[in-house]
Amino acid sequence: MQDNAATLAVKVGAFVLVALAALVYLSITFTGVTSGRRVGYALQATFDDVSGLVEDASVRMAGIEVGRVQRITLEEGRARVGLFIYDEFRVPADVQAVIRTRGMLGDRYLQLLPGLQAEPFLAAGSEIGRTSSPVTFDELVQEAAPVLKDIRSIASVVNDTAQSVLGDEESRQAVRSTLANLRDLTASINRISAGVEAGQGTLGLLVTDDSLFRQAKGFLDRFTTLATRLDSTEGTLGRLLTDDALYVDLRDMAREARQVAGGLNTVVARLNQGEGFLGKMIRDEGLYGRLANAVSDLEATLAAVRSGQGTLGKLVTDPSLYDETKAAVQNVNRASTGLQEQLPVSVLGTVVGVAIQ
Repeated sequence: MQDNAATLAVKVGAFVLVALAALVYLSITFTGVTSGRRVGYALQATFDDVSGLVEDASVRMAGIEVGRVQRITLEEGRARVGLFIYDEFRVPADVQAVIRTRGMLGDRYLQLLPGLQAEPFLAAGSEIGRTSSPVTFDELVQEAAPVLKDIRSIASVVNDTAQSVLGDEESRQAVRSTLANLRDLTASINRISAGVEAGQGTLGLLVTDDSLFRQAKGFLDRFTTLATRLDSTEGTLGRLLTDDALYVDLRDMAREARQVAGGLNTVVARLNQGEGFLGKMIRDEGLYGRLANAVSDLEATLAAVRSGQGTLGKLVTDPSLYDETKAAVQNVNRASTGLQEQLPVSVLGTVVGVAIQ
């Protein structure tokens, strides 16, 4: 019996020791107690309210502990917090000090939020210029009270509206009809979606048919190839886009065209003024009459010639005159041929006669 009591006492003692060890471990974990003494430097920060923050609380930056809260005092109605920063850490000059809550026990710690500038750093004894106090539960309640009041007002209005809308049978019937229409609309949408998934209709083909995608991809590939060729100055269009000489030629051509147009305008103006032969023809009605008479006389002469009147008419229409002219030409040809044959003999006789003398 005594052995059992001794065993039970040993078990209880071991359990108490384990519980104490666990309690010490949890205290170290949640409160951040560190052993030993570290080298560092002091900084100062002033807050309107430091509720829940105690001395030896953790000071963290980017989630890493960089120091501890050394002391908290009251100066001119504000909380003056002295910080002990470990020597291996440097705090930027534009840092902001904010009181945060961590852990299940709601422990408060001081969070340092670096600004945009990595340098310069705060020197020992410097004051942190930007601070932010924690929001207390009372402040949350005060802020939430107007919101809750507004919510109650909105709920009351909604309730009144619902009562007015659904107060009579006609309104309830209208609501039921609207709900039925919504159900029908939902069923129609479901049927359309099923048809689209099955590839029915134009929209279904657009969603399910890969050929359209392949055609669009092929078009984009060809367009990309064309753009690449244009960039590389291939073809006529590529040269039009990149060749500056062609632009210069077109510009010179346009300038020459403007000059030609100016010359044509001058010619037209001179014609309108009756200058030159063509201008006189355009504006002088008497010249037109004389030209018309001359054309009429020429037509009469050609008619007489065609009818065989006069020498020229006989030359044109009398075939015997053509035969006589042909015979005369033949006689002239024979006479010239005989003269060419007798000419060497005559010349030779003349040369011999001169030699004899």
